This record gives sequence, structure tokens and C-alpha cells, in this order.
Amino acid sequence: MKEGESFGWNSLLDLDPAEVVRRTGVAYDAGTRTYTVPIYGHPVKLCMESRTIDGKGEQFEAIIGKYAYFSRISVLSYLINAKDVLPTGHQIKPAADGALEKLFQGSHALPLDGISARWDGQADGFIEKGKLYNGEPGTLGDISLKLEPFERIPVELVLWFGDDEFPARGDLLFDSTCNLHVPPDIIWSIAMMSILILF
Repeated sequence: MKEGESFGWNSLLDLDPAEVVRRTGVAYDAGTRTYTVPIYGHPVKLCMESRTIDGKGEQFEAIIGKYAYFSRISVLSYLINAKDVLPTGHQIKPAADGALEKLFQGSHALPLDGISARWDGQADGFIEKGKLYNGEPGTLGDISLKLEPFERIPVELVLWFGDDEFPARGDLLFDSTCNLHVPPDIIWSIAMMSILILF
């Protein structure tokens, strides 16, 4: 991860900040050479001078601290690669997309069974947990949560509660434009991060 992160900082340094801002919708302070990127609505600051990622609060500590393996390379990749293309509202399952399918199998399978079991029958608790990350209730499944890891890359976590016939299950949906903004391995990292913060 360290090598990938170092490459990310070097690549971002080569870019024109005005162009990065135009493509991604983030803020940039030329005086401090700092990007401010909302991740799940929480402002995260990337200082180009010190190559540090900073923020405040418990949610920041979870996103950039506990789940650093997924978040740090994701935010750098977003700034480097994202296009000036807004979400369409048409959602897809990453595992059902031909370009992404193999990446979400085997050891890279998402922990959807775990998150659905964690919140089985607990709609209120699931939504309250999601609100900590500026999530909003959706209309799919028995309960769903709309999240915004990055402005151009919304996701929706959908849960179906278990019953006498079937166990609880879940799905994670991305906007159909997701693969325009970041490479497939980063989509996987964003998916993992979006699930793990809700445990």
C-alpha cells in the first residue's frame, strides 16, 4: 500500500490543482497547498507540502485511521482520476459488471453476509449508524442507506431481513458511472470501506 500511496502523491503533485477541482468538485487552498475532500460528508484535508491526510472527529478516525488501507489510496486515486461527470442515478452491482466481476470474487468477496447479519431486523439502528456518515434512507430492499464516499461516486447499501425461509442478505450498488472515475481495484476499496464503517 505504501508504494501505491507514494505513487499517488507523486501523480497528484504533477496535476494542475484548478483542473483537479474542476473534475472532482473538491476545494483547494493555494496558500497551504491543501485539498479538502468530503468523504462520507466529512471534510478530509490532503496537504501536498507534507503529504499528510488530516481531519477531525470520530468518523475521520474511522475512515482515515482504522480503514486507512482502503481510504488513503482511494482518495488519492479519486483526485487523480475522477472525471467531470455527474452520477446518472442508474445503479449497478459491481459483481454483475463485466469489468469488475472477477475482482469481487473469492478472497475479494464483499462482507455482505456479515453486515446483513449485523443489522438483521434492526432498521432504526442501521439508519442511525448511517447518519454518522451522512447517509440517507433509501427505498430499496427492507431497508437501504445512500452514502457518498466521494461526490462523484455515490453508493447504496441494501439489506433484506431474514425470515423462516431465507437468511438476511445484502447488496452494495454503485452508480453506473463509477468506473469512469477510478480503476476497478479502487472501486473495490470504496466498496469495502462503505461496508466496514457500518459494522
